[in-house]
Formats: sequence, C-alpha cells, structure tokens
Amino acid sequence: MGFGGGVRRLTSEFEHAMAEKLKCKAEADDTAKTISLANSLVRGLASEKVRWVEALSDYKLQADTMCGDLLLATAFLSYTGYFTTDYRQLLLEEQWRPYIEQLQVPIQVTPNLDPVSLLTEDVTVALWQNQGLPADCMSTENATILTFCQRWPLLVDPQMQGIKWIKTKFGEALHVLHINQKG
Repeated sequence: MGFGGGVRRLTSEFEHAMAEKLKCKAEADDTAKTISLANSLVRGLASEKVRWVEALSDYKLQADTMCGDLLLATAFLSYTGYFTTDYRQLLLEEQWRPYIEQLQVPIQVTPNLDPVSLLTEDVTVALWQNQGLPADCMSTENATILTFCQRWPLLVDPQMQGIKWIKTKFGEALHVLHINQKG
C-alpha cells in the first residue's frame, strides 16, 4: 500500500468520521428540540394544574347543591312557561327557594341560581340568537324551557318574536296555532 492508498484510507476515515459527526449533531439537535417541547408541555400542564384545582373545588361545591339546583331547574321548566321573567324570579327566590331551605331536612341550593345558565351554555344561546331568537332574557328563558321540556310547553309570545326562531329551529313542518284561529 503506497502513499495513494493511505490517503484514500485516511480520506475515507475522515468522511466516515464527518458523517458520524453530522449524524450525532442531528441527533443532538433533535434531542434539544424534544427537550424544549417537553419543557413547554410541562409549563403548560403546570398552569393547567391551577385550573384543575379550581375546577375540582367548584365540582365539590356543586356536589353539595346539585339536588337542590336540579329541583329548582325542573320546577322552572315545568311551571314557569306562561309567566313573565319578573314573576319567574319571584317564584324562584321568594317561594320555592325558601320552601326548600325550610324543610325538616333542608336541601342546599346554589345562591343566586339561574336555571337558564345551569341548563344552557353561552354557545347554545348564541346559536339560538343566530337562528333568530331575540336577545332578551325572557326569550332566552322561553327557548330553554322549550328545548328542555319533555312535553308541550305553554309559552306566551304576544309580539310573536319567538315564532320565527321556533320555525327556524324546528322546521316549517311545525304548525303554529293562534288563539283567534278558527278550526
């Protein structure tokens, strides 16, 4: 093996070593990127822990009041459809809630419970409004009653604002009857 064979061998070893070096550098870069992503994930999960702890605390409070809240919400759905918003609130706050709380075995209820917010989400209410439901409180309450009631709810709509929304939501196959309609 002469001078040319030694140079070729050294060149080959050098190229092999450089390829190995590039491979190791790529692996080191990939590992650094993975560590960076893992650190970001850990930081994100640490901030989520705070939210989870708060949510768990809220769920524990809700467990104590769930029966009373659902009792008031079902009473709201079942019996308030025909009344105004003010009278609905009067029934909730001055009739039903005091009655539940004075029972021999009192049932806990969330303070200032709003049955509509218990039964719906803001996204659902926004969808209803996009379908033509007026944005007032009574219309939202009526939509909640209509949506969650198992039987035929009685709702008063003197300005006939809700009929458009009901037709949009439930389709044109729905038949609307008016009090002065014959037959």
